[in-house]
Amino acid sequence: MKKIVNKEETNKEKELVSSESCENKKGSNNKLWFINWSVFLVIGVFLFLLVQRILMPRWNWPQNKENLTWSMEEFRNLEKNSVDVVFLGVSHMQYAISPMEIYKEYGIVSYNLSTSSQPLDMSYYLLEEAFKRQSPSYVVLDTSSLFFSDNRYGDSAMRKALDPYPLSKEKIDAAKEYSVLTSDTSTKNKMERFNSIIFPIIYYHSNWKTLTKDNFVLGPNADYCTAGYVISPIKGEAVTDKAGVDAMTDEMLKDDHRRFVTKISSGEVKTWEKEEDLYSPEIYENQREWLKKISQLCKDNNAKLIMIKLPVLAYNYDYLSSWTEVKYNITKEFAEELGVDYYDFLYESDIDLDLKNDFLDSGWHLNYSGAVKASHYMGEYLVSNYHLAKKSSAYMDGHMENYDKLARVANIQLEGDFQKYTQLLQENSEDYIICIASRECWKDNLLENDEKALNNLGLYKELKEYSDTGNAYAVLIDAGHIEYEQISNRRINYQYKFGGKVVDIISDGVLSGNTAEIYIYDDGGSKGSSITINKTGLNIVVIDKATKKVVDSCYIDTNSEDEEEHSLIHSDNSNSYLYDIVYGDN
Repeated sequence: MKKIVNKEETNKEKELVSSESCENKKGSNNKLWFINWSVFLVIGVFLFLLVQRILMPRWNWPQNKENLTWSMEEFRNLEKNSVDVVFLGVSHMQYAISPMEIYKEYGIVSYNLSTSSQPLDMSYYLLEEAFKRQSPSYVVLDTSSLFFSDNRYGDSAMRKALDPYPLSKEKIDAAKEYSVLTSDTSTKNKMERFNSIIFPIIYYHSNWKTLTKDNFVLGPNADYCTAGYVISPIKGEAVTDKAGVDAMTDEMLKDDHRRFVTKISSGEVKTWEKEEDLYSPEIYENQREWLKKISQLCKDNNAKLIMIKLPVLAYNYDYLSSWTEVKYNITKEFAEELGVDYYDFLYESDIDLDLKNDFLDSGWHLNYSGAVKASHYMGEYLVSNYHLAKKSSAYMDGHMENYDKLARVANIQLEGDFQKYTQLLQENSEDYIICIASRECWKDNLLENDEKALNNLGLYKELKEYSDTGNAYAVLIDAGHIEYEQISNRRINYQYKFGGKVVDIISDGVLSGNTAEIYIYDDGGSKGSSITINKTGLNIVVIDKATKKVVDSCYIDTNSEDEEEHSLIHSDNSNSYLYDIVYGDN
């Protein structure tokens, strides 16, 4: 029997199938649309962050000796909860406390998160970020910034600290704080400043004009080895000692008025005008509140806060972070009020700083020689007072070889005594090529100690009797072996090849030109510029055999009749040579 089909039902069924098919197709299209836009958004965000990263400056060698970007990146990549002590503060802490030195001597694992001109609010935000990755038992804070006023917020100092960090609640809070600290407090200006901190591309968008290859190196530096410490081999004599600073402070406190003075280029101090306010150093209320917040943050994270003051020998009219007995007493009283331990390197320790050799400037910052002393005192203080036990660190051990290489080079570049200098070179002779070129009458006033210094390298003994007034003298030593030593009354020009490089030594006596030049260049390449200081006496250049980089360029005026002037003067490029050894392209 033939089935009768209802056309109306059939049509409804078709419409239903068609509707379901459309719905499925629409759902499929919506899903595809969502996936496409999600992929597009992810790619867009990735490209945005990539371009932003490329345009942001690198606060690293060779443009900047702080290596701050590497330091911040390295801290973020440390093994979680591996750091026992965190150091915070301004550049005095950066240049004075070396976690690697403390680890070598005391087995304490620490990291230095100090930055240039770091105010206390910045210390707070950096510490918040640090606690997300680490659980240090101790936080050590340099108190220089306690006496900062609110006009201290320069873009450079702020961005050096914040730029390397990823977007986070802490960074947003910091951006809010810094967006209002500007001379133009209009809503538009504050918003623009806030946005430029959160998205640095706004601030650095025009940097595409000055991009270098360093902008495209996006990852951390595997060779970075100082754990936040800034090592410097530069010497700059301190202008005074602690007693001199205190005497000047007492004079200013007794004066009826505050003096506005400035240091002019000749180094003299000139008084400009007087004001009706007495000189009276004080901790601003804003700084008090931030230090209280830091103290509470440490308590909330089971860390002990320790306040310290690192040595600064500068007049208080000359430098914002100068330190005096008056400031010491004010700070000590505030620390007692907070219930926080305080250790003052100037007024509570017997640290023996050499005013001529331990500072890199006019008493403001310590060089490597001073930092070794300060780091020793810091480690001793932590062990004696808080009984930190020695522990091993794969991170510290893994970077110690590079750090020790920097330390050896810094010691060479800081040494002023000719005998000690040649002893250091001899101890590391396997690593170096040593070149010497004389200029003018270098031997007439050669001291017995100068001869002993040359003898340390096996030099001058056999040629001494041929050394006449005005003769040229040239030397090349490779890995402790004397390849060339010559005295002549004519120009000496000696070339030596090693590892694809050429070393070219030129020494002229008084009869042939009075010059001392040493070059290093690619075999087959152009000679370039001489790397000697080219002064009367003995000009010395030391080259690292492995990296083929200059370790040191210096001279000693052996023609001077004044014995005190028979000390080594090192090149202004010492800092660059130091960082070149580890971070330069090999």
